[in-house]
Amino acid sequence: MAEDLTSYVLLPMRGLRVDPSGASASLSQLFHHLRAGVKKVDLKSLTKPGGAEAALRSLSLPTLRLPDDTIRAASDLAMRCLDAVSENGAKLVQLSEEAAQALRRSQPGMRLAPVLYYRTAEAPLPRVEVQARTSAAGPAVKAKITVLSKDGKSPFTGLRVIAFTDFAGRAGEEAFTNSNGEAKFSSLKTGEKIERLYVEPPASGYHGGFKKGLILKADNLVSLLPIDFSLADGVRHYYGGQAKSSDGEGVKIAVVDTGIDRNHPDLIVKAGACTVTGEDPKEWGPLGGPHGTHVAGIIGGRGKVKGVAPASEILSYRVFRQQPGVPSANFAISKAIDQAVQAGCHLINLSLKHDSEPGDPPLIDDVIRAALEDARDQGVVVIAATGNDGRQRVSFPALDAASIAVSALGRKGTYPAGSQGPADEMAPYSKDKKTFVAAFSNIGPEVDVIAPGVEIISTVPGGYAPMSGTSMATPAVTGLAARLLSRNPSIRDMDAGPERADAITRMVLASCQSLGFRAQFQGDGIPL
Repeated sequence: MAEDLTSYVLLPMRGLRVDPSGASASLSQLFHHLRAGVKKVDLKSLTKPGGAEAALRSLSLPTLRLPDDTIRAASDLAMRCLDAVSENGAKLVQLSEEAAQALRRSQPGMRLAPVLYYRTAEAPLPRVEVQARTSAAGPAVKAKITVLSKDGKSPFTGLRVIAFTDFAGRAGEEAFTNSNGEAKFSSLKTGEKIERLYVEPPASGYHGGFKKGLILKADNLVSLLPIDFSLADGVRHYYGGQAKSSDGEGVKIAVVDTGIDRNHPDLIVKAGACTVTGEDPKEWGPLGGPHGTHVAGIIGGRGKVKGVAPASEILSYRVFRQQPGVPSANFAISKAIDQAVQAGCHLINLSLKHDSEPGDPPLIDDVIRAALEDARDQGVVVIAATGNDGRQRVSFPALDAASIAVSALGRKGTYPAGSQGPADEMAPYSKDKKTFVAAFSNIGPEVDVIAPGVEIISTVPGGYAPMSGTSMATPAVTGLAARLLSRNPSIRDMDAGPERADAITRMVLASCQSLGFRAQFQGDGIPL
């Protein structure tokens, strides 16, 4: 019978690493000897007297002394070690159900936590959930949208075009542009009223498109606007005026993300690691997508895009697989956090959120929580995105008290009309009616601060692009924390420990200015 194995993360009771002074000798041995590359621990021999010792001794593993009443369906008792945070740290293992239960009974000082998954916290375009039915009266023909550059010379191929006839009900139709830039609809006809029309942005160089109240004609033109570097986006509006080229000096920052472009002229990233199980640890470039490069530019860009802390030292930890869009496992993220702590980072940027659907109950992840505990104990502050589910509850890991949770704002005038910025405008507004809490941003009592996250221009592999999300607000706060640390060396140079983490957090929160929103939207306000 084929083995039915489930993946778990094997953890001590607190943190990611076993503390020999507080753990049993057998548990310390278990973590010390379990290592990646052990393909299989075959526990069939457990049915024989002394079989447990013999089976595990042959693999240089500690003995699991299992009570007789746990020895059932012996053919299902198997364990594999796939990856390890460190010799005495958390392990990614696969166990049969019987073996997992047996291990829990034999080692009550450890935890078997589930493998959970995370996505980047870039705001997604809304999805069509109900196929539209035409309501146009009289004779009608199928409509199409033609997407061109503003000068009308360049068609865009392969862009998703989303037309909503009922935005609240998510009714509409989606199509992709062909080589002529044409997106042809199968059900939407001329005369149809489109409440909202979205065109996803190209990979670089242009804003995406957005229109409201469009009456479809046979052919409808959407012109995408090129990036205008003379227009200060939200990050530059709030953080550009007081910037110094030395901001971030002496501060080490880990970007735990999709990887960072090693060759972008605006970025200097000399080190990093890939912590994805089964992939080359040296491949920490942008193989998981452009998101991490965008995040890094907000923090430390030093060319066309000026980051908030351009002199900071950025380390790239790639936790997403080489197939963009595939979620990241909590084990890879916790391993990256651990490596960032061991590398001496002051700050860790987590522009990611638990892979859940809007309305799902909040989740606590014991694996990442353990990594956050260890980070704080070593004086490292984790700054995390609240998520982009449209005013839903704060997502994990921002939900955890050990992180600084960042929601997103937008400001009118920091993005052009016709871009997707206006789509994210929603009350509440500031007193001058220009600043707003982004429509996509998650909110709640766990929010600590708010920062710009609408149509933020930053680096991507091969160029520059706008992105929106709490993913973009988070590195703005990380950069600001690095700026403040470089200007306050007495805090930056404190001994690594929880006192330093507390001092950094207090410094960031003390810098906040209220925008007049309730605490569930802005926390203490925007750090400046």
